[in-house]
Amino acid sequence: MYREKLAMMKNTYRTIYGAIAGDIIGSMYEFRSVKSKDFELFPYGACFTDDTVMTLAIARWLMEDVTHSEYTLVDTMCEFGNRYPAVGYGGLFCNWLCNDPTPYNSWGNGSAMRVSAVGLVAKTLDECLRLAKQTAAVSHNHPEAIKGAQAVAASIFIALHWTGEIDELKVHIRDFVTNQFEYNMNRTLNEIRPRYEFDVSCQGSVPEAIIAFLEADSYEDAIRNAVSLGGDADTQGAIAGAIAACVYPISEYIIKECQRRLSDDLLKVVIRFEDYLDNEWQNKISLPCSCLQPKRETVEPEKYVDIIRDNIDLIHKSIKIAVVIYWSKYYGFTGRVLIMVHGRMRRGNSFNVGIS
Repeated sequence: MYREKLAMMKNTYRTIYGAIAGDIIGSMYEFRSVKSKDFELFPYGACFTDDTVMTLAIARWLMEDVTHSEYTLVDTMCEFGNRYPAVGYGGLFCNWLCNDPTPYNSWGNGSAMRVSAVGLVAKTLDECLRLAKQTAAVSHNHPEAIKGAQAVAASIFIALHWTGEIDELKVHIRDFVTNQFEYNMNRTLNEIRPRYEFDVSCQGSVPEAIIAFLEADSYEDAIRNAVSLGGDADTQGAIAGAIAACVYPISEYIIKECQRRLSDDLLKVVIRFEDYLDNEWQNKISLPCSCLQPKRETVEPEKYVDIIRDNIDLIHKSIKIAVVIYWSKYYGFTGRVLIMVHGRMRRGNSFNVGIS
């Protein structure tokens, strides 16, 4: 049923395929590195990895949880991770999935590889940066991991909403990533490639993946650029591909090769997310360049007291607290304090529940 629906899917905004195809194409070159753009796209054994699984976990979370709760984010990631346990997770993340889903201060690029759906769904750049931080910090709460996720999500968001020339877009992304995240973006792939080695840190892989997009003239070229670095090929392919797919079409050949390599369950999520994006896009407007910057509001210190005093009644009326006891196959019986602030759920502290 779901595979029959593929023929009816629109050719626009298949952006989630940008990350998925980059992951699948790069999968065979992660530990068999190449230093050339001349390689087979889909050799025997090419398959989706943890990059795709976690990307689609976050995509489903964004679709289904309008409150963007941290609890449902963790639960969804654990559900997908335990359903697909042998797709290349690192040891610490395996422990996070199976035993202890609490942040472990990782600076790894796992935070950046899974964030592409955020850039596609966010309605403002500020929301994009906030959601990117949230999806990273549940496991990869090191500042470098958060920065890497935000850089990728912001690049996708900016590319998706850009209305000018592609060359101007690339200048803007290069400048934005340089100024906002202090990455060295003034390098070329030819300068990076000779000495570049396998690197799973955000700081050692994210800027290089974005540069792979900046130097590309097509979607496929962006993937070939990323893989040709000889590094963490699937993750860097997923990052470069996610950005490139916002401005360059993905060939039907690449999309079909990805579709036939996905499991039915994952393909269902892809189709739902594509439909979700189509519906959401009807309500979006293109943003001018001046709007593609995070807002920074400053308040004079002496005004804080007045602000709190003026709003104290509103605060009392707007905050509701509840204690919920629930069962999760990942946590067992658990209690959690839920705080509702202005209609948005904030997760409070959790505690174990003893059943006698």
